[in-house]
Amino acid sequence: MITTMQRLGRRFALPAMLALFATFAFAPQALAHDAPHPIANTEGGSQVMAVSAGWYHTCGVKADGGATCWGWNGNGVSMPPAGVFLAISPSHSHSCGLKVDGSVACWGYNYYGQSTPPAGAFVAVSAGYYHTCGLKAEGSLACWGDNYYGESTPPAGAFVAVSAGQHHACGLKADGSLACWGNNADGQATPPAGAFVAVSGGGRHSCGVKADGGVSCWGRNAEGQATPPTGGFLGVSAGASHTCGVKSDGGTTCWGLNDNGQSTPPAGAFLTVSAGSAHTCGLKADGGVQCWGAGGPGTSGFPNLDQTTVPAMLESAGAAGFGQIAAGNAHACQVNRDGTLACWGNNDEGQATAPAGQFTQVVAGDSHSCAIGTDSKITCWGRNGAANTTSLSSYTSRQLAPAPDGALCSLSVGGFDPCFRGTASWSYSEFQFRNITHDRNNAFEGRPNLCGVSLAHAGAGYCNTGFDAPNTEATAGPWQRLESGLNHQCGLKANGSIECWGENLVDDQLTNLPASSDTFRTFSVGWNHACAIRDNGTLACWGSNLNGQAIPPAGSYVQVAAGNTFTCAIRSDGVRVCWGDDGQGQAPQLALSPGSIADGLVGSAHAGASFALADAGPNADGDYVPPSPVFYANPADLPPGLSLSAAGVLSGTPTSGGTYTFTVEGEDANGFTASREYTVTIAADTSPPVISYTLNGEVAPPATPDGENGWYISNVAVAWTTTDAESGIASSSGCTPSTLTGDATGATATCSATNGVGLETEVSTVPVNIDITDPVIQAAASPAANGAGWNNSNVTVSYTCSDATSGIAGACPANQTLSTEGIGIATTIQIVKDTAGNSGSSNVVMANIDRTAPVLAPTLPGLI
Repeated sequence: MITTMQRLGRRFALPAMLALFATFAFAPQALAHDAPHPIANTEGGSQVMAVSAGWYHTCGVKADGGATCWGWNGNGVSMPPAGVFLAISPSHSHSCGLKVDGSVACWGYNYYGQSTPPAGAFVAVSAGYYHTCGLKAEGSLACWGDNYYGESTPPAGAFVAVSAGQHHACGLKADGSLACWGNNADGQATPPAGAFVAVSGGGRHSCGVKADGGVSCWGRNAEGQATPPTGGFLGVSAGASHTCGVKSDGGTTCWGLNDNGQSTPPAGAFLTVSAGSAHTCGLKADGGVQCWGAGGPGTSGFPNLDQTTVPAMLESAGAAGFGQIAAGNAHACQVNRDGTLACWGNNDEGQATAPAGQFTQVVAGDSHSCAIGTDSKITCWGRNGAANTTSLSSYTSRQLAPAPDGALCSLSVGGFDPCFRGTASWSYSEFQFRNITHDRNNAFEGRPNLCGVSLAHAGAGYCNTGFDAPNTEATAGPWQRLESGLNHQCGLKANGSIECWGENLVDDQLTNLPASSDTFRTFSVGWNHACAIRDNGTLACWGSNLNGQAIPPAGSYVQVAAGNTFTCAIRSDGVRVCWGDDGQGQAPQLALSPGSIADGLVGSAHAGASFALADAGPNADGDYVPPSPVFYANPADLPPGLSLSAAGVLSGTPTSGGTYTFTVEGEDANGFTASREYTVTIAADTSPPVISYTLNGEVAPPATPDGENGWYISNVAVAWTTTDAESGIASSSGCTPSTLTGDATGATATCSATNGVGLETEVSTVPVNIDITDPVIQAAASPAANGAGWNNSNVTVSYTCSDATSGIAGACPANQTLSTEGIGIATTIQIVKDTAGNSGSSNVVMANIDRTAPVLAPTLPGLI
């Protein structure tokens, strides 16, 4: 949507403008379940959403379904409510819109009750001057508001469209006749007889498109507003005093009052046109909006209205519209929202290699494709049989023209199939066909099955089977459109019913048709099956179902295209859907991966995910590669802190815990989507890291010191363990293994760790006492020896003990006394311990002791 796909909310049901060329009233109804159109293209294709001009303001429906208005805003007439709209209808001083649920919402002036719609389901709404009319789902009309002229009293009966003018209104009946009511002072409520396919109520005149494509107007004609030009028209819109229409040759023309340039359309191709009071607006072929006439800045008489100044959101290509899709033999093509082309599937003849440029419609054949450019020229590519497919560029899309080789080229206004080659046995000139279609499969065999609706014969249908009945007239019309399959044909009648005839062998092309009570908007005939869109947007298919091509998916759709063995459609939210044979990538059915997403944690960077799209249909073989996928998830559903990029990358850091369920949708450039629901649990980590340690390999505390009294007498090895079961450890400091060395009292080591959510823990070891130094014990003798090294008395040896760290355990050894006389009298070694359990040995003291006095024994010589 996705924008595309952020629609995608992003993409909403807008079947209101299913028909390529919708007819707008003066206060135009959005033809949600519209009346038969002057042309419904082959696939029900359209780029149109809705744009509508009121008296002095303009409103449009954006590509996302939101309504927007601009210009005069008296009574809040240009302030639409929120919601998803299918269509919108502004008038003089009030506006109304049809919402996606079938209800009607009105806003602005409400004096007469014109802005108070009744309850119930509607399929169309049209705002008049002071009244409003709506078409109910069952076909009856309801009007409300001013009824002075009887404009709010519609007739009974079954209708298929309604359009409210100034003080009158007109409705189109199921049989193609018109009924008008209300003010008829100028004959505006007296419609002519005959079969019509669209009607538009203006100021004091009305106009309608007849079954033959011509326009008829009635009522006031003082400014020439009721004198239409000749020729075929696709749509008409009656304004206050002028009228505009889209012609069958692709041009836009206006007639009537032109005092503000409202009847002078700019150059360029318009798909629809809506006439207001003094201005006109149109939807361009590329999906943008353009307005002209009075109301621009500084315009004389309308200085501040700006109803022609289109908001930037609606000016660009693709601002409004669905694009269009076409299914061929084994390939498909589409006009994107922005008017460019894309193809996929079998490309052996180049039929899926789309050219560049801007286009309004495309068709896919057996092995070639063709498209109408915004310049109304035809471009073809792919298999180039009997004639050059590129040589059609000199022909416009809204005429019957012979190909350069003399063969006829089957074209139609608003829709066409690829030109067939070979001898043509059917004369077209007398019928002036609004549309001709042919069987794609026989297109190159010289035996095409042709069907057309004649403008010259009041919508009668004619078919050429290419066999025994070359000019077979179809059952009675009037027909909106005829289409041919392989050997059978189907038609959509003016009353919305479908009839089929021809061959019914094997595939029951004719016997399992949808219920006769169903009313259809459009249809598409394939080789041996067909599909149609009901008024409520659902699909009905019948015929061959060998590949599942006739089993449509549920949902509401705005376009359908039946191919050979597959079918494609555009859903009312803009999504492209194909089903049936996908052997060559022509009916991709995408899947989104991955299948699951990891859980996460608050405050911790999420593991993230990268999403991808791939063709996963029952016959997928890799032939279809989704181009340029984009991805979307509602931000409100994602875990807070996470975001999904358009490239499909989920990332971020969760900020809140809980379990979250959300859906991711992927959409590729062709509009194919896939989605998947995911559930992710985000845990909230409220616990800090846990830290533990060992001392010398023992868990501490309590570790067992290797000394005494709680002292270590060796270096202490510290080892740390940090854990966080929820978010893990993000960082740490001081937590590597270390050693406490040297003598110390109360030594510690510290480790700090932070987990994934930023919670921190810091742990220090218990204080550690280390004493690895032995105590010191020193012995000293007293008195000192004499000069000859002798003591003549006992020697007392005293001890001095010391330990700098843990201190001496107990008392220092008592003094020793050396009393024995002799040489080298020694003390015994004394042992001392410190508190840590270290031991120290004393030194040995040796003394020479001689306490005995010498004996004097004099000897006299000669004495004996």
